[in-house]
Amino acid sequence: MLEYMKQALEFPHLKITETATSSLSNVEQTFNEMVKVFNPYLNRNISFNDTNTKRLLQDAGFKPLDLNECSLRRIVNAYYETK
Repeated sequence: MLEYMKQALEFPHLKITETATSSLSNVEQTFNEMVKVFNPYLNRNISFNDTNTKRLLQDAGFKPLDLNECSLRRIVNAYYETK
């Protein structure tokens, strides 16, 4: 996610820090507000048990989403287009 954001925003030195929000510049605070929805996914690796979902999809005749870079970009872009 972070690598995609770096590329999409053309901020190659973008990084996640523990800095308190009050010490950030206005630009940094604005950026933080834009991406806060992704915070749970940026600072750790998350694994979900999707066994049941895969079974339900298979029973319904669907394949699970292949969450590759292209899919991720589409999801993130769609999120920001609705704002």
